[in-house]
Amino acid sequence: MATHGTVGKGAMKFCPNCQDVVETRVMEEFNENVQVAGLHAKRRKVICGIDRDGTKGCGHTWFTLDVIETDLKLKLGIQD
Repeated sequence: MATHGTVGKGAMKFCPNCQDVVETRVMEEFNENVQVAGLHAKRRKVICGIDRDGTKGCGHTWFTLDVIETDLKLKLGIQD
């Protein structure tokens, strides 16, 4: 478990506020495993910028959900 106040590695993601692909960080203390429609998922809080203050970004925060693609396809009945 991450300690309070840590910020994860950077990644390029689409910021819904900037309406552009920008450098972001994950705010580690908000990561959690969740269930979505019966699927395991990882919920992450993301901030636009290079640190938790939003430096070099707009500072907007949002949550993302990561699910395993094969599990999602199975749930939706999609075949490769």
